[in-house]
Amino acid sequence: MLGSIRSKVKVKVMKRYQKSACAEGVIRTQELLDHETTPHYWLTVYAADRGVVQRSSFVEVYIQVQDVNDNAPQTSEPVYYPSVVENSPKDVSIIQINAVDPDAKASDKLSYRITSGNPQGFFAVTTRTGLVTTTSRKLDREQQDEHILEVSSAFSLSCVWK
Repeated sequence: MLGSIRSKVKVKVMKRYQKSACAEGVIRTQELLDHETTPHYWLTVYAADRGVVQRSSFVEVYIQVQDVNDNAPQTSEPVYYPSVVENSPKDVSIIQINAVDPDAKASDKLSYRITSGNPQGFFAVTTRTGLVTTTSRKLDREQQDEHILEVSSAFSLSCVWK
């Protein structure tokens, strides 16, 4: 295999003897596998009998590690500092929050929502894209010159994108 890397994996191969005296090989892992670290493995399984003239064989086994949602989404910055002009009309873009989920294909299914800091409803976030915008409520710098919003992103299977 040109251009590929083979990792060493400690795998215990166990034999289970059945009534017919045939052996069945079982491949078990000795530790948890992580798709994000190593998405697949190639193993060479070698078997030999105990005959006077020993017979042997081998087979290449490809193991694909299935991905599970075991990582939290991450944003490029922990805190953003955008600004917006007071009395802005509805739907003025303030900031685009971009989160990435290391789990395979999970970033395509992230949903965003404002989880705190918006009791008066001055801001909205597009669930699918993470775009934070103004609403029809007018911002007044003299009444409040700073708003601290918490926007959460999460993997969602049940979101309906429209």
